[in-house]
Amino acid sequence: MRWEPDELSEIQILEKFYYYTGGPNWVNQTNWLKVDVSFCYWHGISCTSNWQVAKIELENNQISGSPHSSLFTLPSLQLLNLKDNPVKFSFEGIGAASQLNDLKLSGTGISSIEGISEASNLKSLHLTDNDLWGSIPDELFELTKLEQLYLDYNKFSGTLPKKLASLVNLQELFVFNNMFTGQIPSEVGQLTNLRMLALSEKYLLELCQKLWRI
Repeated sequence: MRWEPDELSEIQILEKFYYYTGGPNWVNQTNWLKVDVSFCYWHGISCTSNWQVAKIELENNQISGSPHSSLFTLPSLQLLNLKDNPVKFSFEGIGAASQLNDLKLSGTGISSIEGISEASNLKSLHLTDNDLWGSIPDELFELTKLEQLYLDYNKFSGTLPKKLASLVNLQELFVFNNMFTGQIPSEVGQLTNLRMLALSEKYLLELCQKLWRI
């Protein structure tokens, strides 16, 4: 068994991420693992003023496999963008990412968001164009700091849940191109910060009819 320290350095965490997600096959791997180049200058990495990883943006870069959970222990990670990659993403351990406020996993093919409630500081969550189905999981409504939520182009069904009202800071909500039925819950009206609401044509018609009667 290979020995590993209890706490990995940031460069060790990024190395694990690289190897666990098929780094040698990435479309763009500029500077990755180069010992004479700071990881702050590796492709897709942005750092804070004190040289800690703040952003990982590797959209459409042929990221695959399952990122190691140590990724969430990066102390200053604020943005993780793995959009449009065939990655097998797990939310296990995401609670350790205490600064993470923007997570983009659209087009990754994920089919479960179990454990996402641990990401309690998320403000923006992009889950567009995945394989999510059934009712919207209740734990999603525990993310009360959310300002942007994108769930369009999935297979969610049933009625829009009344628990949407718990997302009191929500400003943008996209849920079109799913299989929702029934009526728009009146609780949506409690989202007083909502500025953009994208529904299916059916729901849009229903909403317009309600507004016309007011």
